[in-house]
Amino acid sequence: MFIILLVQCINAQVNPMLYKWGTYKPQLIHAITERNMQTFNPLTITFYYFMNNNIRWEKSIKYKINERSNDEPTYYQYLYHDGERYAIHETIDGEYKVRFTNEFYKVNPEKIEDWVTTVVNNDALVGDEEYISLVYSIAIEKLNQEKTDLRKLQVEEEGDSLKITITTAQQVNYIYVALESNGKQVNLNQNDNFGYSLQFQNPTLNYNLRTLLYSELRKTKEDIPFKFNKTIDQEQGNIVFVQYVAKRNELFKFQLRYMQREISVSSDYFFDARILKKLDNMNFFSQFNRTFNKIPLKNPFYLSCSISSFANLIGGFATSFGNIECEEANPICSQQKMMFTPTPSRFGFPRPFLWDDGFHNMIVCRWKSQLCIQSLLDWFDTMSSNGWIPREQARSPEQKTAVPQAFLAQKQSETNPPTFIFNFLYLDSLKNGEIQQQVRKLYTKAIDWYHFWIKSQGVNEGDNFLLFKWWGMNDNINFGSGMDDWPRSHNGLKSKFNIDASMWGWFFADSMQKLAAIYDPQKSNQFHQTAEMIKKSINKYHLDPDDKIFKDVLIDGSFSPHLGYPNLFPIAFGFIDPTKSDILDAYVNMIKKELWTNHGLRSLSINDNHFGKGDNYWTGPVWIPINYLVLRGIQKYYSTHKGLMDLYKELRENLMNTVCINWRDRGQHYSTYTRYFFEHYNQRQDGLGRGYHPFNGWTSTITLIIHEIYD
Repeated sequence: MFIILLVQCINAQVNPMLYKWGTYKPQLIHAITERNMQTFNPLTITFYYFMNNNIRWEKSIKYKINERSNDEPTYYQYLYHDGERYAIHETIDGEYKVRFTNEFYKVNPEKIEDWVTTVVNNDALVGDEEYISLVYSIAIEKLNQEKTDLRKLQVEEEGDSLKITITTAQQVNYIYVALESNGKQVNLNQNDNFGYSLQFQNPTLNYNLRTLLYSELRKTKEDIPFKFNKTIDQEQGNIVFVQYVAKRNELFKFQLRYMQREISVSSDYFFDARILKKLDNMNFFSQFNRTFNKIPLKNPFYLSCSISSFANLIGGFATSFGNIECEEANPICSQQKMMFTPTPSRFGFPRPFLWDDGFHNMIVCRWKSQLCIQSLLDWFDTMSSNGWIPREQARSPEQKTAVPQAFLAQKQSETNPPTFIFNFLYLDSLKNGEIQQQVRKLYTKAIDWYHFWIKSQGVNEGDNFLLFKWWGMNDNINFGSGMDDWPRSHNGLKSKFNIDASMWGWFFADSMQKLAAIYDPQKSNQFHQTAEMIKKSINKYHLDPDDKIFKDVLIDGSFSPHLGYPNLFPIAFGFIDPTKSDILDAYVNMIKKELWTNHGLRSLSINDNHFGKGDNYWTGPVWIPINYLVLRGIQKYYSTHKGLMDLYKELRENLMNTVCINWRDRGQHYSTYTRYFFEHYNQRQDGLGRGYHPFNGWTSTITLIIHEIYD
């Protein structure tokens, strides 16, 4: 059953209760965790499953999405997620031949802590194994080593349910465990297929409980292998496992409800139709259509694609707490900070990336300004005193274990493009007093960020001159630019100025001037003068007079022959004067000749010697966010230029087809299409998705493309 919820109106005052609980461990199949702003040590509920007769090793117990089998693919996707109170997640496991959904509902998130998570199977399970085990762990984690968490867990049977009591010196909360089988409520305490275990271990290890779960299950002596009994050996602990062993032909709902009060489970039960009716009165889809412009589409599956893209972006929000690692000494690196942000990929990158998040928030800001503002505030809380914001922030031990050591340490020289400026400008455009108060705070913080960015990336060779360059690992591997392996050197000559870096510098200064005109008028002229200086420098040094294309400049002053995404930023940012038809015509011709495919604009010219070489990451594949910026630039600034508008119409349709057909058609299981979005797309004839998947970070800008949203 899908329960449809109403999304509330925009309100910029960030209510901490709204985002205290959520699906904030995107790397796991299903987990509900707490943004604990007092001790920063969360209570986390994690879901696991395994086949009782087929546990060959520890990883036979599944709970992470990046451990799927290559031989028998397993698919994970959010069907719906509103970011505040409601989520439905589907798992289709090709190896175990099972399919189920995990549901999460908050009953009244603004006022009380009252939520429910349920694993549901509405289809008879298929396959050869007789039993499948469903396990929840309830665990107190310790992320903050400086504060002691005094919470303890106790377990007792009560009526038809199991009650888990969470006790602190200040309050007592409860989790009730309940089961419905084949449409009827089950007395768990009289059911031989239900078991539980109370455990204690060092809470710093409690983010990964599979090893403990596996070792404890191996000790069991039940008739069903690998099943807990109903006895406990200690009065209290910091971990509880609850387990239900389902039969193959069983339709079940296995549920946990978290509450601040004790209840009589038989009389105040969440399966009760009264509560479901309250939720049924709300409407998710009407709010989605209002937010993202309901427009005529040639095929209704584009709308389904858009909703799925959106839901899986929201399902990628992560919360973490801890410090980061840095190559250079900086006090900000050792400080423990809370982060709450979207992430690029549940599979490959379940941690925050700076320039990615600017694209993510183009969507999030429209949907929930509170959610967007909270993410931005957390990012700026990690800014150092000199204005540096680390571009990649794996903070918790759990996040760090998923990052290769070579990528953990952050460098001040590698600063990302300032994409958060898109979010500032959009939030300000809402002209909502409460929102503008938050934008004012963010603008004040952004001043230091701006000065650091301009200084660290700038190349100043005299008065009235300012251009920019990316300072990366080397001239052809540059993580700061965001386009890691896009070629910058040529025939041994390094780059002197990078056109995309210079364009970001101009866009940053020009946008800060617009914000200062509202929030800090005395500084507006200063930003304006800097923007004009950069603009003159770009026109003088980056524009190749022979073919009218803005290009990288090499160390000897010659123009780089490489053509690709960096050359498109003058169009994306509306930098080119709309009356300069010769330059705009040249861009149309260059795009058609060098970058055009039937699946979107490729990242590097097909005629380039570096095309498709090395990792083939940004040297050919189609990336959706840069294509989005090009569409945005054409629609906002060049709608009167026929050549660009013709290109716009065809490019938009190509992108929609590429992303949404891949989402619809890539693989099938149980006669149901699998639904994945990809990191990037093959620029060749097939247009197949490539790289990490699911990838619902900036690929989710397809939602904005479908609905033609470019503000």
